[in-house]
Amino acid sequence: MGMELSSDSIKVTLGKMAAETACCDCSALYPTYASINNGVFLCESCASLHKTFGEQFSYVRSITRDEWNHTCYLYMQLGGNAKFKELLMGYSLLAEPAPVRYKTRAAEYYRMRLYSLVQGTSFTTPPPSQQEAKVLLDEVNAVPGEEPVGGEKQEISAKIASGAQKAGAVVYSKGKVAVNYISQKGKEIAANPTVQKVAQKAKEGIIKAADTIGDVVSNFVKGFSSEKDKDGPKSVSYTHLRAHETDSYLVCRLLLEKKKKKKKNTQKQKKEKNKK
Repeated sequence: MGMELSSDSIKVTLGKMAAETACCDCSALYPTYASINNGVFLCESCASLHKTFGEQFSYVRSITRDEWNHTCYLYMQLGGNAKFKELLMGYSLLAEPAPVRYKTRAAEYYRMRLYSLVQGTSFTTPPPSQQEAKVLLDEVNAVPGEEPVGGEKQEISAKIASGAQKAGAVVYSKGKVAVNYISQKGKEIAANPTVQKVAQKAKEGIIKAADTIGDVVSNFVKGFSSEKDKDGPKSVSYTHLRAHETDSYLVCRLLLEKKKKKKKNTQKQKKEKNKK
């Protein structure tokens, strides 16, 4: 591979490269930052935005203030703004805002391909389709680190995702067992003779209470509105009803008052209609 450059020598070389290009995102001249795993140069403002993406999507370093190693330098040498933009243009993603562009599957494909070039390994992964390229990746998979991400972190992210999936399966399995256990215990409790006896007594008590209320209402009706003679049923005076009223007859009185009021209104309406 040849002699590796020192950090200071890399900074000088990158400074010359940056002077001949512009910020990949906003085209500002003389960029002073780089997104290493994307192999692109950035201005200070865009670099600040990239730092919010997570290092899986954009590993940002200052060209002048941060230390550089040969691997990081290779990302910039083998990458470049033009190559990254060319790929995005092929998927009609160049006009998308930066938080979208760098989190698409197309950008991730580019980072993996660039990583392979830096490592000197063959890259056989087929490019994503137009539809797949626009899919946004989950930020949960972002893994912090000291070195550029690319393929290394892709492998780590895959392991994390696999582990999360297995953990979810275990939780689901344990939860299902717990639900079945509670359900079974509920059936056992319901089948317990003592519990059934208590439930039966409660049921009988409710039925008895309903019958008692029914008897009270029935007796009230028989005592005050069912007496008949040759002239027909005898009416019950309001004064008599109030004088003999008990708590049990309160509901019945209210119902009779409502019925009486309704009858009175009906007669009034009938008279008014006859006058017309």
